[in-house]
Amino acid sequence: QCQTQGLVEFMRREFAEVAVLARAHHEDQVGPLLELSPHFVQIDHTANLTVLVPLIHERGARVVVKTLSHETDVPVMWRKLCDAGVDILLTDKPREVLAASHTGGNR
Repeated sequence: QCQTQGLVEFMRREFAEVAVLARAHHEDQVGPLLELSPHFVQIDHTANLTVLVPLIHERGARVVVKTLSHETDVPVMWRKLCDAGVDILLTDKPREVLAASHTGGNR
Protein backbone atom coordinates (compact mmCIF):
# COMPACT_ATOMS: atom_id res chain seq x y z
CA GLN A 1 0.00 0.00 0.00
CA CYS A 2 1.42 3.33 -1.09
CA GLN A 3 0.45 6.20 1.17
CA THR A 4 1.92 8.98 -0.98
CA GLN A 5 1.98 9.91 -4.65
CA GLY A 6 5.78 9.81 -4.59
CA LEU A 7 5.78 6.21 -3.38
CA VAL A 8 3.30 5.22 -6.11
CA GLU A 9 5.57 6.85 -8.71
CA PHE A 10 8.60 5.02 -7.32
CA MET A 11 6.88 1.63 -7.23
CA ARG A 12 5.48 1.94 -10.76
CA ARG A 13 8.90 3.03 -12.08
CA GLU A 14 11.15 0.61 -10.20
CA PHE A 15 8.87 -2.40 -9.76
CA ALA A 16 6.50 -2.39 -12.73
CA GLU A 17 5.63 -6.06 -12.18
CA VAL A 18 4.33 -5.44 -8.64
CA ALA A 19 0.64 -4.62 -8.15
CA VAL A 20 0.34 -1.20 -6.50
CA LEU A 21 -2.40 -0.10 -4.13
CA ALA A 22 -2.55 3.69 -3.93
CA ARG A 23 -4.21 5.20 -0.86
CA ALA A 24 -6.29 8.33 -1.51
CA HIS A 25 -6.69 10.11 1.83
CA HIS A 26 -8.92 12.75 0.24
CA GLU A 27 -11.20 12.65 -2.79
CA ASP A 28 -9.09 15.25 -4.63
CA GLN A 29 -6.12 12.85 -4.55
CA VAL A 30 -7.86 10.21 -6.69
CA GLY A 31 -7.32 11.95 -10.05
CA PRO A 32 -3.58 12.52 -9.62
CA LEU A 33 -3.11 8.97 -8.34
CA LEU A 34 -4.93 7.55 -11.36
CA GLU A 35 -2.42 9.32 -13.62
CA LEU A 36 0.19 6.93 -12.16
CA SER A 37 -1.79 3.81 -13.18
CA PRO A 38 -2.08 1.99 -9.86
CA HIS A 39 -3.74 -1.40 -9.91
CA PHE A 40 -5.91 -0.58 -6.88
CA VAL A 41 -7.10 2.67 -5.31
CA GLN A 42 -8.21 2.72 -1.68
CA ILE A 43 -10.83 5.32 -0.84
CA ASP A 44 -12.81 6.01 2.32
CA HIS A 45 -16.34 4.73 2.87
CA THR A 46 -17.42 8.37 3.21
CA ALA A 47 -16.16 9.31 -0.28
CA ASN A 48 -18.52 10.15 -3.13
CA LEU A 49 -18.83 6.57 -4.33
CA THR A 50 -21.17 7.36 -7.24
CA VAL A 51 -18.45 9.53 -8.81
CA LEU A 52 -15.21 7.89 -7.69
CA VAL A 53 -15.99 4.21 -8.25
CA PRO A 54 -16.82 4.63 -11.97
CA LEU A 55 -13.87 7.00 -12.42
CA ILE A 56 -11.45 4.50 -10.91
CA HIS A 57 -12.91 1.64 -12.94
CA GLU A 58 -12.70 3.66 -16.17
CA ARG A 59 -8.96 4.00 -15.57
CA GLY A 60 -8.58 0.24 -15.20
CA ALA A 61 -8.05 0.10 -11.44
CA ARG A 62 -10.00 -1.67 -8.73
CA VAL A 63 -11.63 0.07 -5.77
CA VAL A 64 -10.72 -0.87 -2.19
CA VAL A 65 -12.57 0.34 0.92
CA LYS A 66 -11.68 -0.45 4.52
CA THR A 67 -14.51 -1.16 6.98
CA LEU A 68 -12.34 -2.09 9.95
CA SER A 69 -14.16 -0.26 12.71
CA HIS A 70 -17.05 -1.15 14.99
CA GLU A 71 -19.25 1.46 13.32
CA THR A 72 -18.47 0.58 9.68
CA ASP A 73 -17.90 -3.19 9.67
CA VAL A 74 -21.64 -3.85 9.56
CA PRO A 75 -24.08 -5.31 7.00
CA VAL A 76 -25.64 -2.01 5.99
CA MET A 77 -22.20 -0.61 5.10
CA TRP A 78 -21.16 -3.76 3.23
CA ARG A 79 -24.34 -3.57 1.14
CA LYS A 80 -23.83 0.15 0.41
CA LEU A 81 -20.27 -0.47 -0.77
CA CYS A 82 -21.15 -3.53 -2.83
CA ASP A 83 -24.08 -1.71 -4.44
CA ALA A 84 -21.68 1.11 -5.35
CA GLY A 85 -19.40 -1.33 -7.16
CA VAL A 86 -16.52 -1.48 -4.70
CA ASP A 87 -14.29 -4.41 -5.65
CA ILE A 88 -12.55 -5.20 -2.36
CA LEU A 89 -13.72 -4.76 1.24
CA LEU A 90 -11.09 -4.87 3.96
CA THR A 91 -13.06 -6.37 6.83
CA ASP A 92 -12.57 -8.14 10.13
CA LYS A 93 -15.72 -10.16 9.42
CA PRO A 94 -15.25 -12.07 6.15
CA ARG A 95 -17.65 -14.88 7.10
CA GLU A 96 -20.39 -12.41 7.94
CA VAL A 97 -19.83 -10.51 4.68
CA LEU A 98 -20.10 -13.74 2.68
CA ALA A 99 -23.21 -14.84 4.60
CA ALA A 100 -24.84 -11.45 4.03
CA SER A 101 -24.03 -11.59 0.32
CA HIS A 102 -25.67 -15.03 0.00
CA THR A 103 -28.84 -13.95 1.80
CA GLY A 104 -29.19 -10.61 0.04
CA GLY A 105 -27.76 -8.70 2.97
CA ASN A 106 -29.55 -6.70 5.63
CA ARG A 107 -30.84 -3.68 3.79
